[in-house]
Amino acid sequence: ETESTQEILIVELKEKVRTLESELSLKEEEMKSVVSELISELNVARRESLERVERSESVEKEFEDAKILLKQHEEELREKNENMQSLQKTKEDLEAALAKEREDNARGIIASLHQKLADSEFSAELLSQQVTDLTEDLEKAEETVYAEAERADIAEAR
Repeated sequence: ETESTQEILIVELKEKVRTLESELSLKEEEMKSVVSELISELNVARRESLERVERSESVEKEFEDAKILLKQHEEELREKNENMQSLQKTKEDLEAALAKEREDNARGIIASLHQKLADSEFSAELLSQQVTDLTEDLEKAEETVYAEAERADIAEAR
């Protein structure tokens, strides 16, 4: 009896072992599936993380590029400002030189006009003297003509 009971127990234990092995096998498959799914999700999360890092790096690169462009534009603006200041200074210098040249020309013209006026006054004085001299000569000539006419009249009257 004990042998038979032991055999039954052994058979039951073997059956339980098979059932447990079967359940274990199912659990292993289930675990493999869960692990595979977790690995897949982990890979997706890793890929998304890498993409975010790449986008972040891309944004950082764009930001750095923008900073470089900004510095270049600032340098260009500084150079243009310096050029504008230089051009303004040149313009002011040219305007001052032109004003001085105009002033010098005006002084020269005024001096020339003064000289011409002085020359004209001198010429007018000469002409006035010549007119006076001619008038005196004319008066003397008239006197001479009258005197000769009187002498001629007297000579004729004799």
